[in-house]
This record gives sequence, C-alpha cells and structure tokens, in this order.
Amino acid sequence: AAGFSSRVELRLEDSLVGVKKLAAEPGMLGTIDLAYVDGLNTQYQQNHEDLLPLMRKGGVIVYDNVLWKGRVVNPSITDEQTVHLRELNAKLRNDPRVASSVVRLGDGLTLAIKK
Repeated sequence: AAGFSSRVELRLEDSLVGVKKLAAEPGMLGTIDLAYVDGLNTQYQQNHEDLLPLMRKGGVIVYDNVLWKGRVVNPSITDEQTVHLRELNAKLRNDPRVASSVVRLGDGLTLAIKK
C-alpha cells in the first residue's frame, strides 16, 4: 500500500547458504537495509560476519532468541546453543562495526546497526 513492494525481497532458506548467494550477486554489497536472523543459534556468529558486508550504513540486523529463555545469564548452563548465544551477545556488544541493543521482548532480540 505504501508503494515499496518492488524494493522488498523476502528470502527464506538456510542462512549460511542464502547469505553466501546474496554476497555472490553483483552489486549486493552494502545494499541491504534489514536482515532478520532466526534459525540455528549456533550459526549466528557466522551469520553476523557474512551479513555485515551486505548491510548498508545504518542497516539493521535483527537476531532472535538472544536471551534464550534467560539461560544466557546463568553461567552454570553450558550447552552449545547457550554458550554460542552468550558469545554472540558479547561479540555484538564489543564489535566496533555496529551499535547494538538487546530488546527484552519475548525471548530477546538484538538489534545490530551497522556504523
């Protein structure tokens, strides 16, 4: 209704495969406004590295489930997914390429805005 449908492209596929396909397309680097990542939590750090070159300055990457039902703040929980999300949160907090914020909505969202 707003007249932007020609500028939106929804792609649903394995994130590691899909992002590599996007990066291989001519003219895609630095052009994406928004990416929403909700999949295998253990791939989120690789998703970040693969997506960042595709994002325009000011583009937002949204990571879902970053609070993992509160498990990420409990150091006694050490399963692979929880540890990975804990490391992702620290990585995004310390990544000078993005400004990030965790939104305590549902299971947690992190918004990473490319600088």
